[in-house]
Amino acid sequence: MKAAAVRRRTVAELLAGDAPIATYVDVLRNIQLDATGLPFAQLYPGDDVVDIIGLGFYDYYWNHPGASPEARWRWLRDSPNGLAEHRAFAAAHDKPISFPEYGLWEQGTNTGGGGDDPYFITLLASWIADSDVVYHGYNNVDATADHRLSSYPNAQRVYRDAFGG
Repeated sequence: MKAAAVRRRTVAELLAGDAPIATYVDVLRNIQLDATGLPFAQLYPGDDVVDIIGLGFYDYYWNHPGASPEARWRWLRDSPNGLAEHRAFAAAHDKPISFPEYGLWEQGTNTGGGGDDPYFITLLASWIADSDVVYHGYNNVDATADHRLSSYPNAQRVYRDAFGG
């Protein structure tokens, strides 16, 4: 893990060269879907090679397809490697955070997605406002599930009110 992070840091620095551009190394985990099941600390390569601590997540409560919006948010926030641990870990390392990949998840599967869930977007916007977030990126695609905001008009309205676009 450390050697790979050092290589990424070296590549980032080489790409920047003498140019006046900023390059950053962002370490990304996914709530509960990391195959190792290890906590952030065991996978963290070190402050010397990390600039930003990222977290990816979707509006679901794994294997709880009937979960309420409140239950999904609590799971995302409070589960091991969830939003709360992510923010605390980054603060302990004096690093900003990012959400390079997040989105809504369709209903009707064992994944436990919330579908058109403005509650998720509302709480996420508040979480971002209350955190040291460098950037965030909504994964607006139809891939493993339909994440497109256009498929969720209520959540899309709340997203546009919160973030523009």
